Amino acid sequence: MIVLEKNFDRPYFLKSGNCFFSRFANTMFKEEWNGLWMKNFKFIDYFAFKINNEWLSWENIEKFVFEEKIAKSYFKLKDQKVIEKIYLIQNTLFIEVSCEKESEILIEIGINFRHFNENKEKEYKIKNDDKVIVSYNEKFLCLTSEPIGNITNYFYKEHYPSQKRFKIFVVWYKVNSNQAKFKISVGSEIEALFPSEKEEEKTYFEFYCDDNKITELAKISIENIKFLIFDSEFFSGLPYSPFFEPKKFLKSISGILYSGYFEEAKKCILKVFDSLTNDLETQILLINALWKYYNHTGDFEIIRNKKVEIKNIIENVINKFENTESEEFQEFLFN
Repeated sequence: MIVLEKNFDRPYFLKSGNCFFSRFANTMFKEEWNGLWMKNFKFIDYFAFKINNEWLSWENIEKFVFEEKIAKSYFKLKDQKVIEKIYLIQNTLFIEVSCEKESEILIEIGINFRHFNENKEKEYKIKNDDKVIVSYNEKFLCLTSEPIGNITNYFYKEHYPSQKRFKIFVVWYKVNSNQAKFKISVGSEIEALFPSEKEEEKTYFEFYCDDNKITELAKISIENIKFLIFDSEFFSGLPYSPFFEPKKFLKSISGILYSGYFEEAKKCILKVFDSLTNDLETQILLINALWKYYNHTGDFEIIRNKKVEIKNIIENVINKFENTESEEFQEFLFN
């Protein structure tokens, strides 16, 4: 469990199935990778809540608690306290807002359907009955709530995560209650946007199956390693980079091997070999990863099959630094 009562400028991640959600504990979505993603496709840039006339923000947050897959934020407004709870189940982001008294709860959602390397303006379609469905080019977002609310406005505006300009589609949706549960489902098939309540209950309560502290930490550690695997491939040492980055994978090799993912590690080492460039740092990291893999598995086949490439890497390092005891070489190794 992580508890913050100050210094809220720290990111956190939620992951389930093929989706992940990224945000800062201070409620901000200031980086390009913040938001709700399915694989390498983004659906939401941000969301924000206004309770009556006050926005939940870094100015009124009192405490943030992250326990396994649930993020809770505690806010102190002028006339009441508010709790926001967020969790992710498969393709649905659940957000529960609890107020001390009956309030107007408005959610603003910044919608931005795009691939990770895409930035073009789009015209979205929106449908509103008991569900809000936003669509573009066979991609869908569905917003529902308990109790049922209604759209008060929608419009386009510019948003600048990571100092990059995006034109996004904004929806305002309002509920009048002291408690509200919002569900934001995303996907490529409209039938898949409506999760089973039974599935939600089963997945949610298994998070609390054991209160042993060591077991809890072990479960969190294994989940963090699973962040590295995306459709049976390692994409990065960080869960919010949905594309293969050799250096980040190679730097994460120890955790991957200690978790027993030997076949996945081998597959990705071979993938690095296949895409290898003349970048010296990547080459040295690759040799280091290969040595660690061999120590864990005793698998000499990969070394035998790649002996020519390994020989070329070693010669490249020697040619780059005539004297491996030199300050230049030592500085390169440790920086």
